[in-house]
Amino acid sequence: MSLEVGTVVDGKYRLVRQLGEGGMGVVWVAEHAFLHKHVAVKLLRPELSDQNDIALRFTQEAQTTSRLEHENIVRVTDFGRAADGRLYLVMEMLEGHPLSEEMNVQPKLSVDRAIFVARQMLTGLEAAHRAGVVHRDLKPENVFLVARPDGTEQVKLVDFGIAKLRKDASVKLTSTGMVLGTPMYMAPEQARGVPDLDQRVDIHAAGVMLYEMLAGRPPYQGENYNLVLFEILTGKPPPLQTVAPELEPPLCEIVMKAFAPDRNVRFQNAGEFRDALEQYLFAPALHHGPTLVEVPERPQVITLGGTPHLETSTPPAAAFAPPPQAFAPAHDPFAPPPEMSELPLEIVLPKAPPPRTVAAPMTQPSVDPHPLHDLRQHRRAAMAPQIWARGIMTALGVVAALFAIVIWWTHEPTPPGRAVVTRPRAVITLANLPEEAFVWLDGTRTFLNPIEMPIDSNRHEIRIECRGYRPKKFGVVPTADQTFDASLEKEKESPPRRGH
Repeated sequence: MSLEVGTVVDGKYRLVRQLGEGGMGVVWVAEHAFLHKHVAVKLLRPELSDQNDIALRFTQEAQTTSRLEHENIVRVTDFGRAADGRLYLVMEMLEGHPLSEEMNVQPKLSVDRAIFVARQMLTGLEAAHRAGVVHRDLKPENVFLVARPDGTEQVKLVDFGIAKLRKDASVKLTSTGMVLGTPMYMAPEQARGVPDLDQRVDIHAAGVMLYEMLAGRPPYQGENYNLVLFEILTGKPPPLQTVAPELEPPLCEIVMKAFAPDRNVRFQNAGEFRDALEQYLFAPALHHGPTLVEVPERPQVITLGGTPHLETSTPPAAAFAPPPQAFAPAHDPFAPPPEMSELPLEIVLPKAPPPRTVAAPMTQPSVDPHPLHDLRQHRRAAMAPQIWARGIMTALGVVAALFAIVIWWTHEPTPPGRAVVTRPRAVITLANLPEEAFVWLDGTRTFLNPIEMPIDSNRHEIRIECRGYRPKKFGVVPTADQTFDASLEKEKESPPRRGH
């Protein structure tokens, strides 16, 4: 069955237009033949639908995503097999664009924008983890920004193709030691092929994405996937404070803690990560100055021998600090863990003073006795520059919008869409690859199958080795997606020598 406009899949879904295409399959906008409702249909390539491991991963995606009912996770409504044998997955239709497209146009996002995306992303992850599902392939391409009918925006997590069900240990979707995921956002334990992966690999990926949104570049870089994996396993990324010095230190500490190499040092769940960002976002007075907030002197009238006497006294300073794990610890999260961890910070308020005899004259104005009264004044004063800055930015935004309207009115409008320049890649699939096989690409070992390579006319060499099998070597010219038979021939055992 050839896919074209008007083709009906499984007698129910009439294809309307193609949304995108990758190495594993293609996504179409379709209309339900009976309900006349638009949906997104993801179809796996026919040659891949017959491969047990890939078909099982595709089926697993349908099962895991369908059980996740949350506003920040894409909804899966149907699953089946078309007449030509290819598997398909039906999802809700999302009107928007992936985060990767926005970052291609504007690599460095504002602090408010980056935290907005991260908070909703972490809320969706928290729901998935609560249901026992770990995404394991979180990246900007799988974070979709959806426009709501009321004009607001919502983040949706998509593509749970290699998700892991923590509650079902009997499901085995990969070979022993097989590494699945996108290397740039992969946690060190995931790159090492550790079997007991948990929700902290998603926390690592979310921290790397927030670093990239704020810095305009990912923390780990390399010329190819293998070099990126090497940096993740052995390197130390540049601190966010040095890459983006305009950011405040508490925010940088939160981000660096999120993707620390030691998973015990990271935030242990998505809720902790989100709470730390909200603590930073909604406590601007804590971003400046010392931790102790001094309360100014307050006049008090105390009766001395029956005569009112005016005296000034300074209440003890109130120590305000974020709740436990709101901000990263003072030590470097990429350094070896210390023998003893620091005690968590606490909020300490002064105890109420003992009752005392106060005789204020009738003309004395009333004073709020609680120290938080002055704290509120302090917070307002600390927020004043930010309010002025936001006002100026709003005014500039209005002027820019008016200027854009004038330009649009006097010139021919450009067609809608985003100018996204991405380098095309070819997907090389190694079929029938033995579980214990080692794959070498141009002399460098690779852990990926399928292998994504930039499209060019150069010849690359793939060599496959496995104990008990004869090695196999062949050339690849990545001009398009290709599938190669990676089955190996067993070595013949030599007959034992006869004794004399």
